[in-house]
Amino acid sequence: MKMLFQQSARQYWSRCFALALMLAGFAAGCAWRNPPKSPETAARSPEPAAAPGSAASVQISYAHPNDYLQSLTVTEFPGARVILTKSRGDKTSSIVRFEGGRPVWEITNQTGLGLSVLEHLPGVGAAARPDALKSVSYGQVPPNFVQTAPDYGSPEPLETDKYYVFSVMRGSGARSFQAIRLQADGSVESYDAEPRAGTSYELCCDLPADFASTHAAAPSDSPP
Repeated sequence: MKMLFQQSARQYWSRCFALALMLAGFAAGCAWRNPPKSPETAARSPEPAAAPGSAASVQISYAHPNDYLQSLTVTEFPGARVILTKSRGDKTSSIVRFEGGRPVWEITNQTGLGLSVLEHLPGVGAAARPDALKSVSYGQVPPNFVQTAPDYGSPEPLETDKYYVFSVMRGSGARSFQAIRLQADGSVESYDAEPRAGTSYELCCDLPADFASTHAAAPSDSPP
């Protein structure tokens, strides 16, 4: 009886030992397939970061009833020159003369005239017009618009060492301008712009010291 008990005990512990070895082998196999990253390995191979979405856009408002966006043109300038800075209350505006200039993107409304004849009907107004856009992002053609520049393909991407002026033409004839500069991190500086002589604009407000590629002081407060 005692001998049978000893044999049963030996068999029990033998099976436990075999099971422990099997579990240890399984754990080692999992660790081999999915080894934990050491701090050094994690530093060398970080998780991929999401690409920043940095589409430059222009905001559009309307002062006239039933107004709408007729066209938008983006002009690229390779350089800028600050020629005058003046106070605007507690802010400062700057007269900036942009150098060069060439259109890089343009879109035109294809439905403005057709919708205007329906303005007298109930429910058709500024809020109902699909072409009374509140904003437009560079390179993205909205519905009911066609790209007129460039002739083919997407416009060239914006560059961090260039300046861009967005010119907005509304169906009422009202125009507005915004000047932007793209930062290296993808963020966008945007300023309301009022046209002056030639390629000069008054930008508001508080331009950073490094905005322009060159600077020149003007002898008087009169715009160029």
